[in-house]
Amino acid sequence: MYLLKNGSGSPYDVYKSMRDNGSNIQYSTIVSYFHILRKLGLIEYDHEEGRGEGQLSKNYYTIAKEDDKCWNNPFDCMYPRRKYKKQI
Repeated sequence: MYLLKNGSGSPYDVYKSMRDNGSNIQYSTIVSYFHILRKLGLIEYDHEEGRGEGQLSKNYYTIAKEDDKCWNNPFDCMYPRRKYKKQI
């Protein structure tokens, strides 16, 4: 993963890296993924870099819990599936 290799990164950095490696992923998907990772405490805010006057800054994140089981499937950890019992 990009954050493990580089220590920190922004959603755009991850998006660009994946696109450069042939992925067809959308930027909005990466932003959603970062949101879930932050909510789960798997990544944490590191710092912000400005881009210049009138432009948005980039927020950088680092891995907070490298060995957490939620890395296997963050979406299932964030939105656990409800198990329903069959009624006979």
